[in-house]
Amino acid sequence: MNDVANASEGEDVDVLLGRPGGAGLGEGTAPDLDPTLPAEIFALTTGRSQPPTATAMPPRRPRARDEELLARGSIVDKYRIDGLLGKGGFAAVYRATHLLLGTKVAIKLLRPTLLERQPGLALQLCEEARFAARINHPNVARVLDVTTHALTYIVMEYIDGMSLGQRIDRGGPLPPADTLRVGMQVVAGLQAGLDQGLIHRDIKPANILLARTGEVKIVDFGLARQSARRPEAPRARAPSVIGTYGYMSPEQADDPEAVDFRADIYSLGVTLYEASTGQLPFLTSDPVACIQLHKTRPVPRPEDRIVGFPTAVSSLITWMLAKNREERPGTYDELHSAMSRTLAALACEAPDARKVP
Repeated sequence: MNDVANASEGEDVDVLLGRPGGAGLGEGTAPDLDPTLPAEIFALTTGRSQPPTATAMPPRRPRARDEELLARGSIVDKYRIDGLLGKGGFAAVYRATHLLLGTKVAIKLLRPTLLERQPGLALQLCEEARFAARINHPNVARVLDVTTHALTYIVMEYIDGMSLGQRIDRGGPLPPADTLRVGMQVVAGLQAGLDQGLIHRDIKPANILLARTGEVKIVDFGLARQSARRPEAPRARAPSVIGTYGYMSPEQADDPEAVDFRADIYSLGVTLYEASTGQLPFLTSDPVACIQLHKTRPVPRPEDRIVGFPTAVSSLITWMLAKNREERPGTYDELHSAMSRTLAALACEAPDARKVP
C-alpha cells in the first residue's frame, strides 16, 4: 500500500482514519466526517434529484459547528483528546490516549445539539458498538467501549492509515493484484461478521481502512442487521432504502430487511470495481436513477474502461455484480478461493486465469 498522506482541507472522510507517525493530529483543518447514521437518514426520496456529475457520491452533509468540537488536551472520562481526525454534521472523530494504559484510541463523538433533537441516536450508536464488539478479527476494527452519559461516544482501536476511498482519490486505480489483496481481507472480515450473524449493508471504500501495517479493516457496523440464521429481537421498522446508493445491491434497494450476505458481496464488487477503474459502474448523482441502473443495466466490464485490464479480475468482479444474487458467489469461502486463484494466476500469467466460474 502507498504511504499515508495527511488529509487535505475540505476533503470528505467518513471513517476512523489515522495519519502517519509524527503527524500533528490537532493541527490545521480537519477533514469532514460522514458517519454511519440511523436508517432514516439514508432514506432516499424520489421528489428531488440532482444533475449528473462525474462521480456518483451522495451530497455532502452539514458540518459540525466548531464550537462543539473538543479542544486538544481535553479530558473525556479516562481519555485525553490528542487531535481531531474528522468532523461532520453528526459526529466528530478524535485520536485520544487512554490515561491509565497509555494506548492510542479513536473516539467517535456524536454532536450534542443533534442528540438534543434526536435522542434515539444514542441507542443507534450503542447498537453499532454491540454489533462490532461481537467480532474479534484482524480485518474488522475493534470496538473497545461505548458511553451514553454526559457525552455519547464510541471508542475504537486507532488505525494509522487511510480509507480505500482516500487511496483511490489520491493515487487513482489500484493495481489489479492490490485490488485482489484488499478484497481477500475484506472477505475475511465479512465472513467473521457473518459467523456472528451480522450482515454489514454498507460496504464501500470509505468503510474500508488501509493500515500502514498492510492490514485492511472494515469499520462502521451502524447499518448492520441480524442474519436469518441467528435471529434475535427485531429491530425497529426501517424505511424503504438503507445504505449508500452507489454501492447497494438491487435487492437491498427493494427490501433492506430481506437481504443476506450476498448483498455485501455485491457492494464489495462495486467497491473493487471502483478500486480497479477509479470510477463507479454508473456515473450519476441521482439516487433513484442510480438504483434503477443497478437493477436493470449490465455493469460495464472493467476492461472496457481500463485498456489491458486482466480479464480474470474483470470476470471475478462481474461475477460479484450479478443482478440475481443466486448467480453471485454462494459463500465467502468460494469467493476467497476464487480471489486467491486469480491472484496466483496473475503472478504467473497462467492462461487458465481468463475466466472465473
